[in-house]
Amino acid sequence: MTRWHLRLLLLFLASFSLSLVVHLPASLALSWAGPALQRSGLSLAGAGTSGTVWQGQVDNITYRRLDISRVAWEWQAADLLRGVIGTALHVSLPGAGNHQLGADIEFDPFGGQLAVSSLQGSADLSIASKLGLVPPELVSGELLINIRSLVVENGVPIAIDGQGALENLGNLYLPGIPLGSYQARLTTEGNTLVGRFSDLDAPVETRGEVTLAPDGRYQLTARLRPRENAAPILVSGLDFLGPADNDGFKTFKTAGRL
Repeated sequence: MTRWHLRLLLLFLASFSLSLVVHLPASLALSWAGPALQRSGLSLAGAGTSGTVWQGQVDNITYRRLDISRVAWEWQAADLLRGVIGTALHVSLPGAGNHQLGADIEFDPFGGQLAVSSLQGSADLSIASKLGLVPPELVSGELLINIRSLVVENGVPIAIDGQGALENLGNLYLPGIPLGSYQARLTTEGNTLVGRFSDLDAPVETRGEVTLAPDGRYQLTARLRPRENAAPILVSGLDFLGPADNDGFKTFKTAGRL
């Protein structure tokens, strides 16, 4: 066999192997990955799967206590030429409001870097309790996300650019008292992630900043001042922060490590 024939044979085998992967049913691939997915907290019991490994979707899955209506994906062939694995991902969540999240994701298998772009959508804040981030039903409201870029390296976020908002915030321990809406601008300064936030329409005027360093250390500083329409319980709650400054703001600070 000449070198030219060998190259043709290798090209044929590579094309044939890629074709098999591209057309592999998504249901078969997920059944193989089932044990690993279950260890990560993802349950496929009762799930419906359609499409292929390259382009498909899975309906009615559960992550911890969070029900997910649909996850759809489409791998980007052009990204393979750049040595990265890329996919367009779309997630639909159940409940009122037709909440959905979509993003383009690229993973560098050699450098271990994950890049997320065009992360947009909304979610009910109950997602936080279902993921175990806060006690059950502690907060209510809606989360809005518009992240232009997010870079994660070895499991640590190292860069971000975007914005987010919390709308119609409520708290289990303050029934019937609306806490308003808030916005945040997310940027990277040096090697530190910075989020500057303020209220949009809230009974307590809020201005603040939160930072996250590469080692997981965070700092949060907020200045708070009750408005005239603030409920008495909110005003008295701010008394625990000590005296106000000359502008009537009280300062709250906290720090720790994730």
